[in-house]
Amino acid sequence: MNIIIISGSPGSGKSTQARLISKEFGFTHLDTGKQIEQFVHYGPGKGTKENKIFDSGELEDSIWTLEFLSKEIKKVAKSSKGIVLSGSPRAIVEAFGDDKHIGLLQLFDELYGRDNIIIFSLKIPPEVSILRNSKRGRTLDKPDVIKKRLVEYELKTIPMIEKMKEANYRVIDIDGSGTPEEVFTSIKSYLA
Repeated sequence: MNIIIISGSPGSGKSTQARLISKEFGFTHLDTGKQIEQFVHYGPGKGTKENKIFDSGELEDSIWTLEFLSKEIKKVAKSSKGIVLSGSPRAIVEAFGDDKHIGLLQLFDELYGRDNIIIFSLKIPPEVSILRNSKRGRTLDKPDVIKKRLVEYELKTIPMIEKMKEANYRVIDIDGSGTPEEVFTSIKSYLA
């Protein structure tokens, strides 16, 4: 069983690639963005501060996200299926935890073993991100919100990916600017 993390800037194709991996290899896809969106727009999080944070384009509080995701991951792990995550972890605290919380990487180490963790970092230029996102039509896809999300990615996610590399996790950079099929072919070459 593997844990596959798909990381990248907004519009890099994280969810698309996770769906393709899930279909091809039988993994459970945990789409963090969609799960949080469901929670804050249609579930118990409607009207909460998490709802306002989500719609602003800022990242949710890392500890809140960490706790939210840890519950879901433990449920899936009991089914003995691999997991592909798109959109999380997004910040150092989510990945590595703090003095009171274990991070997702430690949880994955315990549930699946470090050798079974693969992180794909999808790379696209900012202008491609803006172009792709502007075609979607969600609350997150207004130009000013996209720009804020790109800043959040630069400030929080890129340092997390660098720390993963420093901690000797298997991080594979993938050019995400091609078609979904081209990107998936690159990813599959590492999973074969």
